[in-house]
Amino acid sequence: MSPETVIASLSAFSNYIGSTLGRSPHTVRAYASDVRCLARFLTRCPTSNTPATSARSDFAAEFVTWLRIDERNSPATAKRKMAALCTYFAWLVKNGSISQSPIKDSNVEIRLPKRLPRAVPRQDVARLFKGYHVEERNNASTQLAVRMLVATGVRISELCAINVGDISPDGASIRIWGKGNRERTVFVSSLDLQGKLIRALDGRTTATSISEPLFVTRRNMRLTPQAFRLRLHRLRTSCDVAMRVTPHCLRHTAATLLLESGVDIRFVQRLLGHASISTTEVYTRVVDESLRNALLRADPLRGM
Repeated sequence: MSPETVIASLSAFSNYIGSTLGRSPHTVRAYASDVRCLARFLTRCPTSNTPATSARSDFAAEFVTWLRIDERNSPATAKRKMAALCTYFAWLVKNGSISQSPIKDSNVEIRLPKRLPRAVPRQDVARLFKGYHVEERNNASTQLAVRMLVATGVRISELCAINVGDISPDGASIRIWGKGNRERTVFVSSLDLQGKLIRALDGRTTATSISEPLFVTRRNMRLTPQAFRLRLHRLRTSCDVAMRVTPHCLRHTAATLLLESGVDIRFVQRLLGHASISTTEVYTRVVDESLRNALLRADPLRGM
């Protein structure tokens, strides 16, 4: 298999990922980028340029070593790229381009460091809620988006995909389109946020406006995740919040606050749209760590 062959197959593979598997445009682009990485590997490591027709026990090890050392990829990135190649090679086998995947049954293991999700401290969340950036024309919209991320735990891609018609007239529930185009409903318990959503819907309930995006740019285009990250960065710096706050940090914060409030983990799983509860269980360790730190500060036996 040559680099040219890999590049030539990209269009058909991307169509398979998007049309047949029903993945989002973001996922399609990510898969295509990872397959281009394979083409670079085959270009720079010509001795590995023959995984086309049979399984090679060393191919996966060579590729991962190249990712980690030459490309300086993190373990998580290397693991993601290997997963993308598993799908790519399986597709090649399926359409008869190769007889067997070169990484099938590979025993290469990529160990990920055990890192707990970072939640934004409560005092910093409060600062973000009250913050204001003098050069930002969309302060109200940014504030609403931040509150929704913390209140519902939706992904930034899901937030940007919300249309006016996805919000109930009373602002108490929002229809979300998640990964794999799975639909779920998130509920808004905050009366204050419900009121803000109702005001955001004011004058936008006509038959044509219900398909319009809830969040837009200055040019009245749908807000993109990249554009919101820039808004969030400006808001954070104007509020003197030292921690690097990302939309995903706010998602972590939502899960942590809910579990700290005693919400059942199964409900948190549904709210976040996790396919497996094991993904949600990582937040229980964050809550346990917070409890441990609180007890260490309190030390109920001090002075006895």
